[in-house]
Amino acid sequence: MSESMHVRNVIIVGASGNVGSATLDNLNTASKFSITVLTRSESSSSFPSNVTVKRVSYSDPAGLEEAFRNQDAAIFAISFRATDDQPRLIEAAAKAGVKWILPNEYAGDGMNKAMVDAVPVFQPKRDARQQIEELAKTYNGLKWVGICTGPWLESSLKFAVLFDIDVQGKKVQTWEKPGRFNVSTIAQIGRAITALLSLPVSNTEDPYASLEHYANRFIYVSSFYTTQDELLAAVQRATGSSPEDWTRHHTGELRFAKGKQLIKDGAPVMQNPHITFGAYMEEGAGGDVEAMAIEDRRVLRLPQEDLDAAVKAAVASVGA
Repeated sequence: MSESMHVRNVIIVGASGNVGSATLDNLNTASKFSITVLTRSESSSSFPSNVTVKRVSYSDPAGLEEAFRNQDAAIFAISFRATDDQPRLIEAAAKAGVKWILPNEYAGDGMNKAMVDAVPVFQPKRDARQQIEELAKTYNGLKWVGICTGPWLESSLKFAVLFDIDVQGKKVQTWEKPGRFNVSTIAQIGRAITALLSLPVSNTEDPYASLEHYANRFIYVSSFYTTQDELLAAVQRATGSSPEDWTRHHTGELRFAKGKQLIKDGAPVMQNPHITFGAYMEEGAGGDVEAMAIEDRRVLRLPQEDLDAAVKAAVASVGA
């Protein structure tokens, strides 16, 4: 490692995506990291001039290993469609001597076994963590840190089928057992990753505030601890509409159970938002991680965001 007490050299895989670009911006602003971006050899994405860019074929093991060499931490922020590439990238990072890997998480609580077992898109994330732990038997000191974020506010309002709030059509669909859940903005995720990597590797005065505390564990990022009704009210304020302007439909069903049944019936996972968002939004299904997020907000010193301001910005991007 470049300095025994802190991470300094950081490489990002997927720096042009939502989480990757927010993380790159925050790492850059912190002015304490030497940042490298790993991207595909055919990529035309551009990055700040002070960032080292390594364009490598993901099918070139030697090239990938060289790209990860001398890096303290590797952040994976790749798209869902690129998750098949992650195992070979993780292996290359381990062989190159990377000690801290932030695998492609940014979703639900990976420590909630029942939820992970039920939600297919969470299972490759578990596989990645298990791969890192297996590689650590050969590559001493290798560790992962998972980033639990819950649903992303912006995209979950952009696509009506996620929160079941149709901003443009002014329609909302509700389900049985609505719960309180944690949701994050993309900006907060970027801030949290930067704050995490800014922690000392170890800290005798406050062991919780150290990377070692989070080794092979999750941090719980959250912008808001909220409900569907609270989000709907914020959308109505942002759009200047009243409850009477909206069409409200109650299904009388449990959304998580609906999603599970669709899986059994063979519905494609990417066409079944109920399985993931039922897990997030249904009471007791796994989306409430506030007990963990409270302490992680303290350690990472994350700002308290304003729900109305965040929803207003998200709604504006939808064009409503």
